[in-house]
Amino acid sequence: MINLTIDGRKIEAQEDLTILQVAKQNNIDIPTLCHHDALEPYGACRLCTVEVTVGRKRRFVTACNYVVSDDIDVKTASLDVTELRRMILELLSAKCHDVEMIRTLAKSYDIDEPRFEIEDQTCILCGLCVRVCKEVIGVSAISLVGRGADARIDTPFHLSSDVCVGCGACATVCPTGMIKLNYTKDEVEIRPFNTIVKLSQCVSCGKDLASEAFVGFVSRKLGNLSELALSCIDCKRERESLALANRAHLSANE
Repeated sequence: MINLTIDGRKIEAQEDLTILQVAKQNNIDIPTLCHHDALEPYGACRLCTVEVTVGRKRRFVTACNYVVSDDIDVKTASLDVTELRRMILELLSAKCHDVEMIRTLAKSYDIDEPRFEIEDQTCILCGLCVRVCKEVIGVSAISLVGRGADARIDTPFHLSSDVCVGCGACATVCPTGMIKLNYTKDEVEIRPFNTIVKLSQCVSCGKDLASEAFVGFVSRKLGNLSELALSCIDCKRERESLALANRAHLSANE
């Protein structure tokens, strides 16, 4: 265990944790947009920047990937840190002006309207979608393409990806709602990636279950799936209810 100070509080922490993890454990709020517990720290949004003093040396670091050590002094809401976050949020608010989550965060730092030119984008390039596709699903169907102001998240050449399994993980972790799953009959479209995958149906009732590619992907990982695994949540619940009722009936007759 190591000892550090966060916002004047003496804290004992496990030595391999990051500042963000220690702060969460001690109910200290540090905002972040690109962090997810299931993924490796990335430090893309810089919103979790904090002030760290070691001896006489002061630095500004991203809390999500800075590992704590003995006797560091961390300030999560100093004047300099607050001003840095305000600038980040003002830029994001201008870029993604109609994204409610960004506007709410900006208002929490007393930003009503940004000083910069207003744009109508929805992607903040946090990289969560790219990383969950690569690190968790293991497919890498999307990536960061372009440079500078032209940087964006996309499939190669903006073509329908033949490696996408239609799992929807990218849409789940997207903090701004840019990525959407549009369901139509027998298909789901992953927007804005121009990718359409066919849906499989529940073996019990015929309702849409998941993409055919995802079912095949999971089957290859886990082996042949059982009939229960290929059933929708409603049918699973119905089977569970019947099983509980049967167990209760058997117990009553013993």
